[in-house]
Amino acid sequence: MFTVGCERNRLANAESIYNKEKYISAIIAYDNFLGYATNGAYRTEAEMFRSESYLELAKLAFEKENYFLAERLAILANSEKADLLLAEAYYKQAEEKFEENDIDGGWEYLKRIVNVIPTSKYVPEILFRRVQYDIDMTQSYKKALPNYKELYDNFPDSEYEIEARNLFGRFVTNIIKDSYSLRDSIDADRGLEFLFEIEKYPIGKDRAIYLTISHLYEEKADLNIRFEKYHKAREEFQLAMEYAPEESERIHEKMVSYAEDFISRGNDMINYRRYENAITLCQMAFLIIPAYEPAQLKIKEIEETIDAVKHASYLIEQGLSYENSREYSKAIPLYEEAYNLDPLPEYKERIIVAKNLKKAEDNPIEFVSNILKNYKNGIMDKKIQEKLLYLKTQYEDEDITSSDWKIMRSTGRYKFEVRYDIFTPGRDYFYVWQVNVKDKAILPLNKISEELMKE
Repeated sequence: MFTVGCERNRLANAESIYNKEKYISAIIAYDNFLGYATNGAYRTEAEMFRSESYLELAKLAFEKENYFLAERLAILANSEKADLLLAEAYYKQAEEKFEENDIDGGWEYLKRIVNVIPTSKYVPEILFRRVQYDIDMTQSYKKALPNYKELYDNFPDSEYEIEARNLFGRFVTNIIKDSYSLRDSIDADRGLEFLFEIEKYPIGKDRAIYLTISHLYEEKADLNIRFEKYHKAREEFQLAMEYAPEESERIHEKMVSYAEDFISRGNDMINYRRYENAITLCQMAFLIIPAYEPAQLKIKEIEETIDAVKHASYLIEQGLSYENSREYSKAIPLYEEAYNLDPLPEYKERIIVAKNLKKAEDNPIEFVSNILKNYKNGIMDKKIQEKLLYLKTQYEDEDITSSDWKIMRSTGRYKFEVRYDIFTPGRDYFYVWQVNVKDKAILPLNKISEELMKE
Protein backbone atom coordinates (compact mmCIF):
# COMPACT_ATOMS: atom_id res chain seq x y z
CA MET A 1 0.00 0.00 0.00
CA PHE A 2 2.88 2.32 0.80
CA THR A 3 4.41 1.78 -2.62
CA VAL A 4 1.14 2.46 -4.45
CA GLY A 5 0.58 5.62 -2.47
CA CYS A 6 4.10 6.80 -3.11
CA GLU A 7 3.68 6.24 -6.90
CA ARG A 8 0.41 8.15 -6.86
CA ASN A 9 2.05 11.13 -5.13
CA ARG A 10 5.00 11.19 -7.54
CA LEU A 11 2.60 10.99 -10.53
CA ALA A 12 0.51 13.81 -9.12
CA ASN A 13 3.66 15.90 -8.69
CA ALA A 14 4.60 15.38 -12.35
CA GLU A 15 1.07 16.29 -13.46
CA SER A 16 1.24 19.45 -11.36
CA ILE A 17 4.38 20.48 -13.24
CA TYR A 18 2.65 19.65 -16.59
CA ASN A 19 -0.39 21.76 -15.64
CA LYS A 20 1.92 24.72 -15.01
CA GLU A 21 3.08 24.30 -18.66
CA LYS A 22 6.61 23.58 -17.58
CA TYR A 23 6.92 20.90 -20.19
CA ILE A 24 10.65 20.24 -20.01
CA SER A 25 10.46 19.78 -16.23
CA ALA A 26 7.34 17.68 -16.65
CA ILE A 27 9.17 15.39 -19.09
CA ILE A 28 12.02 14.96 -16.56
CA ALA A 29 9.50 14.21 -13.82
CA TYR A 30 7.65 11.67 -15.94
CA ASP A 31 10.94 10.05 -16.94
CA ASN A 32 11.96 9.74 -13.29
CA PHE A 33 8.55 8.31 -12.41
CA LEU A 34 8.68 5.75 -15.22
CA GLY A 35 12.13 4.72 -14.04
CA TYR A 36 10.74 2.88 -11.03
CA ALA A 37 6.91 2.83 -11.30
CA THR A 38 5.30 -0.62 -11.46
CA ASN A 39 1.59 0.17 -11.57
CA GLY A 40 0.40 -0.33 -15.14
CA ALA A 41 -2.35 2.27 -15.08
CA TYR A 42 -0.03 4.91 -13.61
CA ARG A 43 2.65 4.12 -16.16
CA THR A 44 0.18 4.48 -19.05
CA GLU A 45 -1.00 7.83 -17.73
CA ALA A 46 2.58 9.02 -17.31
CA GLU A 47 3.56 8.00 -20.82
CA MET A 48 0.53 9.79 -22.25
CA PHE A 49 1.32 13.06 -20.48
CA ARG A 50 5.00 12.84 -21.34
CA SER A 51 3.93 12.50 -25.00
CA GLU A 52 1.67 15.54 -24.63
CA SER A 53 4.60 17.45 -23.13
CA TYR A 54 6.77 16.74 -26.14
CA LEU A 55 3.86 17.69 -28.41
CA GLU A 56 3.41 21.04 -26.66
CA LEU A 57 7.11 21.75 -26.98
CA ALA A 58 6.89 20.80 -30.69
CA LYS A 59 4.02 23.26 -31.13
CA LEU A 60 6.05 26.02 -29.54
CA ALA A 61 9.02 25.25 -31.80
CA PHE A 62 6.73 25.23 -34.84
CA GLU A 63 5.26 28.62 -33.86
CA LYS A 64 8.78 29.99 -33.69
CA GLU A 65 9.40 28.50 -37.17
CA ASN A 66 12.05 26.19 -35.80
CA TYR A 67 10.77 23.35 -37.96
CA PHE A 68 13.79 21.15 -37.48
CA LEU A 69 13.30 21.18 -33.68
CA ALA A 70 9.54 20.79 -34.08
CA GLU A 71 10.22 17.68 -36.22
CA ARG A 72 12.46 16.14 -33.55
CA LEU A 73 10.03 16.88 -30.71
CA ALA A 74 7.02 15.59 -32.68
CA ILE A 75 8.88 12.35 -33.32
CA LEU A 76 9.53 12.00 -29.58
CA ALA A 77 5.84 12.71 -28.88
CA ASN A 78 4.98 9.69 -31.01
CA SER A 79 1.19 10.14 -31.26
CA GLU A 80 -1.40 10.67 -33.95
CA LYS A 81 -1.66 14.36 -33.10
CA ALA A 82 2.11 14.60 -33.14
CA ASP A 83 2.19 12.96 -36.55
CA LEU A 84 -0.03 15.67 -37.95
CA LEU A 85 2.33 18.31 -36.59
CA LEU A 86 5.29 16.30 -37.89
CA ALA A 87 3.74 16.44 -41.36
CA GLU A 88 3.45 20.21 -41.05
CA ALA A 89 7.11 20.40 -40.03
CA TYR A 90 8.19 18.23 -42.95
CA TYR A 91 6.10 20.31 -45.33
CA LYS A 92 7.60 23.59 -44.09
CA GLN A 93 11.14 22.21 -44.33
CA ALA A 94 10.44 20.96 -47.83
CA GLU A 95 9.32 24.43 -48.90
CA GLU A 96 12.49 25.91 -47.41
CA LYS A 97 14.58 23.43 -49.39
CA PHE A 98 12.78 24.27 -52.60
CA GLU A 99 13.30 28.01 -51.95
CA GLU A 100 17.01 27.26 -51.50
CA ASN A 101 16.88 25.38 -54.87
CA ASP A 102 17.70 22.15 -53.05
CA ILE A 103 15.19 20.16 -55.12
CA ASP A 104 16.28 16.73 -53.93
CA GLY A 105 16.19 17.85 -50.31
CA GLY A 106 12.70 19.23 -50.73
CA TRP A 107 11.41 16.04 -52.29
CA GLU A 108 13.02 14.00 -49.52
CA TYR A 109 10.92 15.80 -46.90
CA LEU A 110 7.73 15.44 -48.94
CA LYS A 111 8.49 11.74 -49.40
CA ARG A 112 8.69 11.37 -45.63
CA ILE A 113 5.16 12.70 -45.32
CA VAL A 114 3.85 10.15 -47.84
CA ASN A 115 5.79 7.25 -46.33
CA VAL A 116 5.49 8.02 -42.62
CA ILE A 117 2.23 9.96 -42.34
CA PRO A 118 -0.05 8.63 -45.12
CA THR A 119 -3.12 10.16 -43.44
CA SER A 120 -1.77 13.70 -43.79
CA LYS A 121 -3.84 16.17 -45.74
CA TYR A 122 -0.74 16.92 -47.78
CA VAL A 123 -0.40 13.45 -49.31
CA PRO A 124 -2.75 13.99 -52.33
CA GLU A 125 -1.08 17.30 -53.08
CA ILE A 126 2.41 15.79 -52.80
CA LEU A 127 1.55 12.90 -55.09
CA PHE A 128 0.13 15.31 -57.65
CA ARG A 129 3.20 17.56 -57.39
CA ARG A 130 5.38 14.51 -57.91
CA VAL A 131 3.39 13.56 -61.01
CA GLN A 132 3.60 17.09 -62.35
CA TYR A 133 7.33 17.34 -61.64
CA ASP A 134 8.18 14.02 -63.30
CA ILE A 135 6.18 14.91 -66.39
CA ASP A 136 7.76 18.38 -66.63
CA MET A 137 11.24 16.93 -66.23
CA THR A 138 10.93 13.95 -68.60
CA GLN A 139 8.03 14.91 -70.88
CA SER A 140 7.00 11.28 -70.39
CA TYR A 141 4.26 9.53 -68.47
CA LYS A 142 6.34 6.52 -67.46
CA LYS A 143 8.14 7.89 -64.40
CA ALA A 144 5.06 9.73 -63.17
CA LEU A 145 2.71 6.77 -63.52
CA PRO A 146 3.40 5.03 -60.15
CA ASN A 147 2.62 8.23 -58.25
CA TYR A 148 -0.60 8.71 -60.21
CA LYS A 149 -1.65 5.15 -59.44
CA GLU A 150 -1.02 5.73 -55.74
CA LEU A 151 -2.95 9.00 -55.92
CA TYR A 152 -5.95 7.30 -57.55
CA ASP A 153 -5.82 4.20 -55.34
CA ASN A 154 -5.97 6.29 -52.16
CA PHE A 155 -7.70 9.51 -53.24
CA PRO A 156 -9.93 8.74 -56.24
CA ASP A 157 -11.87 11.65 -57.73
CA SER A 158 -10.13 14.15 -55.45
CA GLU A 159 -9.24 17.51 -56.96
CA TYR A 160 -5.59 16.49 -57.20
CA GLU A 161 -6.37 13.11 -58.78
CA ILE A 162 -8.61 14.76 -61.39
CA GLU A 163 -5.90 17.32 -62.15
CA ALA A 164 -3.30 14.55 -62.52
CA ARG A 165 -5.70 12.59 -64.68
CA ASN A 166 -5.96 15.55 -67.03
CA LEU A 167 -2.18 15.71 -67.25
CA PHE A 168 -2.04 12.06 -68.29
CA GLY A 169 -4.74 12.64 -70.87
CA ARG A 170 -2.06 14.27 -73.04
CA PHE A 171 -0.13 10.99 -73.13
CA VAL A 172 -2.84 8.53 -74.19
CA THR A 173 -1.43 8.45 -77.73
CA ASN A 174 2.04 7.70 -76.35
CA ILE A 175 0.69 4.99 -74.06
CA ILE A 176 -0.98 3.33 -77.02
CA LYS A 177 2.08 3.71 -79.25
CA ASP A 178 4.43 2.22 -76.64
CA SER A 179 2.13 -0.73 -75.97
CA TYR A 180 1.43 -1.42 -79.64
CA SER A 181 5.14 -1.31 -80.49
CA LEU A 182 5.64 -4.52 -78.50
CA ARG A 183 3.27 -6.55 -80.69
CA ASP A 184 6.01 -8.14 -82.80
CA SER A 185 8.49 -8.73 -79.99
CA ILE A 186 8.98 -11.55 -77.50
CA ASP A 187 7.32 -9.21 -74.98
CA ALA A 188 4.12 -8.87 -77.01
CA ASP A 189 1.94 -9.88 -74.05
CA ARG A 190 3.55 -7.17 -71.96
CA GLY A 191 1.88 -4.53 -74.10
CA LEU A 192 -1.51 -6.01 -73.28
CA GLU A 193 -0.65 -6.39 -69.61
CA PHE A 194 0.33 -2.73 -69.44
CA LEU A 195 -2.89 -1.59 -71.10
CA PHE A 196 -4.92 -3.78 -68.74
CA GLU A 197 -3.13 -2.15 -65.81
CA ILE A 198 -3.80 1.32 -67.23
CA GLU A 199 -7.43 0.38 -67.95
CA LYS A 200 -8.09 0.14 -64.21
CA TYR A 201 -7.64 3.89 -63.96
CA PRO A 202 -9.60 6.76 -65.47
CA ILE A 203 -6.74 7.56 -67.86
CA GLY A 204 -7.25 4.08 -69.33
CA LYS A 205 -10.95 4.51 -70.07
CA ASP A 206 -10.11 6.20 -73.38
CA ARG A 207 -11.84 4.52 -76.34
CA ALA A 208 -8.54 4.43 -78.22
CA ILE A 209 -7.01 2.22 -75.51
CA TYR A 210 -9.84 -0.30 -75.78
CA LEU A 211 -9.40 -0.27 -79.56
CA THR A 212 -5.68 -0.92 -79.16
CA ILE A 213 -6.36 -3.83 -76.81
CA SER A 214 -8.70 -5.20 -79.48
CA HIS A 215 -6.06 -4.84 -82.20
CA LEU A 216 -3.41 -6.53 -80.06
CA TYR A 217 -5.74 -9.47 -79.40
CA GLU A 218 -6.51 -9.66 -83.10
CA GLU A 219 -2.83 -9.77 -84.02
CA LYS A 220 -2.19 -12.44 -81.40
CA ALA A 221 -5.04 -14.43 -82.92
CA ASP A 222 -3.57 -14.11 -86.41
CA LEU A 223 -0.23 -15.32 -85.09
CA ASN A 224 -1.83 -18.29 -83.34
CA ILE A 225 -3.61 -19.20 -86.57
CA ARG A 226 -0.19 -19.45 -88.24
CA PHE A 227 1.01 -21.67 -85.43
CA GLU A 228 -2.18 -23.77 -85.68
CA LYS A 229 -3.35 -22.84 -82.17
CA TYR A 230 -6.91 -22.47 -83.32
CA HIS A 231 -8.71 -22.66 -79.95
CA LYS A 232 -6.48 -19.90 -78.60
CA ALA A 233 -6.99 -17.82 -81.73
CA ARG A 234 -10.77 -18.09 -81.44
CA GLU A 235 -10.66 -16.90 -77.81
CA GLU A 236 -8.51 -13.94 -78.81
CA PHE A 237 -10.80 -13.00 -81.69
CA GLN A 238 -13.72 -13.04 -79.24
CA LEU A 239 -11.82 -10.80 -76.81
CA ALA A 240 -10.93 -8.45 -79.66
CA MET A 241 -14.63 -8.05 -80.46
CA GLU A 242 -15.55 -7.57 -76.79
CA TYR A 243 -13.10 -4.69 -76.37
CA ALA A 244 -14.10 -3.05 -79.65
CA PRO A 245 -17.69 -3.95 -80.57
CA GLU A 246 -17.52 -1.54 -83.50
CA GLU A 247 -14.87 -3.85 -85.01
CA SER A 248 -16.97 -6.99 -84.56
CA GLU A 249 -18.26 -7.21 -88.12
CA ARG A 250 -14.78 -6.85 -89.64
CA ILE A 251 -13.20 -9.33 -87.20
CA HIS A 252 -16.03 -11.79 -87.76
CA GLU A 253 -15.42 -11.57 -91.50
CA LYS A 254 -11.78 -12.40 -90.86
CA MET A 255 -12.81 -15.42 -88.81
CA VAL A 256 -15.11 -16.45 -91.65
CA SER A 257 -12.21 -16.20 -94.10
CA TYR A 258 -10.12 -18.52 -91.92
CA ALA A 259 -13.02 -20.96 -91.62
CA GLU A 260 -13.63 -20.79 -95.38
CA ASP A 261 -9.96 -21.56 -95.97
CA PHE A 262 -10.43 -24.89 -94.20
CA ILE A 263 -13.45 -25.62 -96.40
CA SER A 264 -11.45 -24.69 -99.50
CA ARG A 265 -8.67 -27.03 -98.46
CA GLY A 266 -11.33 -29.67 -97.87
CA ASN A 267 -12.54 -29.15 -101.43
CA ASP A 268 -9.00 -29.76 -102.66
CA MET A 269 -9.03 -33.10 -100.85
CA ILE A 270 -12.35 -33.95 -102.52
CA ASN A 271 -10.70 -33.42 -105.88
CA TYR A 272 -8.17 -36.07 -104.87
CA ARG A 273 -11.01 -38.28 -103.55
CA ARG A 274 -9.57 -38.09 -100.04
CA TYR A 275 -12.95 -37.69 -98.44
CA GLU A 276 -12.04 -38.42 -94.81
CA ASN A 277 -9.28 -35.82 -94.98
CA ALA A 278 -11.78 -33.39 -96.47
CA ILE A 279 -14.19 -33.92 -93.57
CA THR A 280 -11.37 -33.43 -91.04
CA LEU A 281 -10.39 -30.13 -92.66
CA CYS A 282 -13.98 -28.87 -92.73
CA GLN A 283 -14.40 -29.80 -89.08
CA MET A 284 -11.41 -27.61 -88.27
CA ALA A 285 -13.51 -24.62 -89.31
CA PHE A 286 -15.44 -25.21 -86.06
CA LEU A 287 -12.25 -24.39 -84.13
CA ILE A 288 -12.60 -20.85 -85.49
CA ILE A 289 -16.40 -20.52 -85.58
CA PRO A 290 -18.28 -23.19 -83.60
CA ALA A 291 -21.10 -24.83 -85.57
CA TYR A 292 -20.15 -22.84 -88.69
CA GLU A 293 -23.09 -23.61 -90.98
CA PRO A 294 -21.23 -23.68 -94.35
CA ALA A 295 -18.82 -26.23 -92.87
CA GLN A 296 -21.73 -28.31 -91.61
CA LEU A 297 -23.33 -28.25 -95.05
CA LYS A 298 -20.05 -29.16 -96.74
CA ILE A 299 -19.49 -32.08 -94.36
CA LYS A 300 -23.00 -33.31 -95.08
CA GLU A 301 -22.30 -33.00 -98.81
CA ILE A 302 -19.04 -34.97 -98.46
CA GLU A 303 -20.78 -37.69 -96.46
CA GLU A 304 -23.41 -37.94 -99.19
CA THR A 305 -20.61 -38.15 -101.76
CA ILE A 306 -18.97 -40.97 -99.80
CA ASP A 307 -22.27 -42.86 -99.81
CA ALA A 308 -22.69 -42.20 -103.55
CA VAL A 309 -19.14 -43.39 -104.29
CA LYS A 310 -19.68 -46.57 -102.31
CA HIS A 311 -22.99 -47.25 -104.02
CA ALA A 312 -21.50 -46.51 -107.47
CA SER A 313 -18.74 -49.03 -106.79
CA TYR A 314 -21.37 -51.60 -105.82
CA LEU A 315 -23.33 -50.91 -109.04
CA ILE A 316 -20.19 -51.35 -111.14
CA GLU A 317 -19.52 -54.71 -109.51
CA GLN A 318 -23.09 -55.77 -110.30
CA GLY A 319 -22.75 -54.50 -113.85
CA LEU A 320 -19.50 -56.39 -114.38
CA SER A 321 -21.22 -59.56 -113.24
CA TYR A 322 -23.90 -59.05 -115.93
CA GLU A 323 -21.30 -58.07 -118.51
CA ASN A 324 -19.30 -61.24 -117.86
CA SER A 325 -22.52 -63.17 -118.47
CA ARG A 326 -23.05 -61.16 -121.70
CA GLU A 327 -26.21 -59.61 -120.27
CA TYR A 328 -25.27 -56.19 -121.55
CA SER A 329 -28.77 -54.80 -121.42
CA LYS A 330 -28.74 -55.29 -117.67
CA ALA A 331 -25.17 -54.01 -117.19
CA ILE A 332 -25.58 -50.74 -119.13
CA PRO A 333 -28.19 -49.04 -116.85
CA LEU A 334 -26.16 -50.03 -113.79
CA TYR A 335 -23.06 -48.44 -115.29
CA GLU A 336 -25.00 -45.32 -116.20
CA GLU A 337 -26.43 -44.98 -112.69
CA ALA A 338 -22.95 -45.48 -111.23
CA TYR A 339 -21.55 -42.78 -113.53
CA ASN A 340 -24.29 -40.35 -112.48
CA LEU A 341 -23.36 -40.96 -108.84
CA ASP A 342 -19.59 -40.88 -109.36
CA PRO A 343 -18.54 -39.59 -112.82
CA LEU A 344 -15.23 -41.40 -113.07
CA PRO A 345 -13.70 -41.76 -116.58
CA GLU A 346 -13.42 -45.52 -116.08
CA TYR A 347 -17.16 -45.70 -115.37
CA LYS A 348 -17.83 -43.77 -118.59
CA GLU A 349 -15.58 -46.25 -120.38
CA ARG A 350 -17.58 -49.15 -118.96
CA ILE A 351 -20.77 -47.67 -120.46
CA ILE A 352 -19.12 -47.30 -123.87
CA VAL A 353 -17.66 -50.82 -123.80
CA ALA A 354 -20.94 -52.40 -122.71
CA LYS A 355 -22.85 -50.60 -125.45
CA ASN A 356 -20.26 -51.66 -127.99
CA LEU A 357 -20.46 -55.27 -126.85
CA LYS A 358 -24.25 -55.19 -126.98
CA LYS A 359 -24.21 -53.94 -130.57
CA ALA A 360 -21.59 -56.51 -131.47
CA GLU A 361 -23.63 -59.21 -129.82
CA ASP A 362 -26.84 -58.16 -131.62
CA ASN A 363 -25.34 -57.77 -135.13
CA PRO A 364 -21.56 -58.14 -135.22
CA ILE A 365 -21.16 -57.75 -139.02
CA GLU A 366 -23.14 -54.53 -139.11
CA PHE A 367 -21.33 -53.19 -136.05
CA VAL A 368 -17.86 -53.92 -137.45
CA SER A 369 -18.90 -52.42 -140.81
CA ASN A 370 -19.96 -49.25 -139.05
CA ILE A 371 -16.63 -49.12 -137.21
CA LEU A 372 -14.83 -49.25 -140.53
CA LYS A 373 -17.10 -46.66 -142.15
CA ASN A 374 -16.73 -44.27 -139.23
CA TYR A 375 -12.95 -44.52 -139.11
CA LYS A 376 -11.69 -41.25 -140.55
CA ASN A 377 -14.84 -40.86 -142.60
CA GLY A 378 -14.38 -44.24 -144.37
CA ILE A 379 -10.82 -43.51 -145.48
CA MET A 380 -9.90 -47.18 -145.96
CA ASP A 381 -12.78 -47.92 -148.34
CA LYS A 382 -12.06 -44.70 -150.27
CA LYS A 383 -8.43 -45.64 -150.71
CA ILE A 384 -9.29 -49.18 -151.83
CA GLN A 385 -11.64 -47.75 -154.44
CA GLU A 386 -8.93 -45.37 -155.55
CA LYS A 387 -6.53 -48.32 -155.74
CA LEU A 388 -8.96 -50.27 -157.93
CA LEU A 389 -9.40 -47.29 -160.27
CA TYR A 390 -5.67 -47.00 -160.59
CA LEU A 391 -5.26 -50.73 -161.30
CA LYS A 392 -7.90 -50.51 -164.02
CA THR A 393 -5.64 -48.07 -165.81
CA GLN A 394 -2.92 -50.69 -165.73
CA TYR A 395 -4.92 -53.82 -166.54
CA GLU A 396 -8.03 -54.90 -168.30
CA ASP A 397 -11.13 -55.02 -166.15
CA GLU A 398 -11.43 -58.76 -166.55
CA ASP A 399 -7.88 -59.20 -165.26
CA ILE A 400 -8.76 -57.55 -161.90
CA THR A 401 -10.76 -59.37 -159.27
CA SER A 402 -11.53 -58.40 -155.64
CA SER A 403 -13.07 -60.09 -152.65
CA ASP A 404 -14.97 -57.06 -151.38
CA TRP A 405 -15.08 -56.60 -147.59
CA LYS A 406 -14.99 -59.80 -145.58
CA ILE A 407 -15.71 -59.82 -141.83
CA MET A 408 -14.89 -62.93 -139.79
CA ARG A 409 -14.52 -63.78 -136.16
CA SER A 410 -10.92 -63.86 -134.98
CA THR A 411 -9.14 -65.29 -131.98
CA GLY A 412 -10.31 -63.64 -128.81
CA ARG A 413 -13.75 -62.94 -127.49
CA TYR A 414 -14.14 -59.42 -128.82
CA LYS A 415 -12.04 -59.53 -132.00
CA PHE A 416 -12.99 -59.76 -135.67
CA GLU A 417 -10.79 -60.06 -138.72
CA VAL A 418 -11.55 -57.78 -141.68
CA ARG A 419 -10.12 -58.50 -145.12
CA TYR A 420 -10.14 -57.01 -148.59
CA ASP A 421 -8.21 -58.88 -151.31
CA ILE A 422 -7.33 -57.62 -154.83
CA PHE A 423 -5.84 -59.90 -157.49
CA THR A 424 -4.06 -58.68 -160.64
CA PRO A 425 -1.77 -60.33 -163.20
CA GLY A 426 1.20 -58.43 -161.86
CA ARG A 427 0.57 -58.46 -158.10
CA ASP A 428 -1.94 -59.46 -155.42
CA TYR A 429 -2.96 -57.12 -152.59
CA PHE A 430 -4.07 -58.56 -149.28
CA TYR A 431 -5.47 -55.98 -146.86
CA VAL A 432 -6.19 -57.31 -143.39
CA TRP A 433 -7.07 -55.75 -140.03
CA GLN A 434 -8.18 -56.89 -136.64
CA VAL A 435 -11.10 -54.99 -135.09
CA ASN A 436 -11.77 -55.04 -131.36
CA VAL A 437 -15.48 -54.42 -130.91
CA LYS A 438 -14.94 -53.71 -127.23
CA ASP A 439 -13.15 -50.44 -127.81
CA LYS A 440 -13.52 -50.07 -131.63
CA ALA A 441 -9.77 -50.32 -132.03
CA ILE A 442 -8.51 -51.21 -135.54
CA LEU A 443 -5.15 -52.95 -135.75
CA PRO A 444 -3.43 -53.32 -139.19
CA LEU A 445 -1.91 -56.77 -139.63
CA ASN A 446 0.46 -55.91 -142.48
CA LYS A 447 2.28 -52.93 -143.92
CA ILE A 448 -0.04 -52.14 -146.82
CA SER A 449 -3.02 -52.21 -144.42
CA GLU A 450 -1.23 -49.75 -142.14
CA GLU A 451 -0.50 -47.42 -145.05
CA LEU A 452 -4.13 -47.52 -146.08
CA MET A 453 -5.15 -46.08 -142.69
CA LYS A 454 -3.10 -42.95 -143.10
CA GLU A 455 -4.67 -39.76 -144.30
